[in-house]
Amino acid sequence: GETEDYDLTIAKGTLGISEVNENALTIYPNPTQESLNILTKEAIESVRIYSLNGQEVLESNQSTVDVSNLPNATYIIVVKTKNSKTYHQKFIKK
Repeated sequence: GETEDYDLTIAKGTLGISEVNENALTIYPNPTQESLNILTKEAIESVRIYSLNGQEVLESNQSTVDVSNLPNATYIIVVKTKNSKTYHQKFIKK
């Protein structure tokens, strides 16, 4: 068979993962029983919690959300910041 020569250039750098993590959303405790704390470096504009079938079950604009009245299940929290960034994360209510 024939062989071919190729030049391979490897450049140093990152793929931008650190940029994503700088503005990441942190929620705790997860799983939770009573309240969910939200940490983000940006100001929170709105917090919405959805069931896995897409029904909105709770709305807030606070960094601590009382979820004690929600049935035990997995939910999706959607946090919109005042800089118009939107973060989604799953959490478990026990």
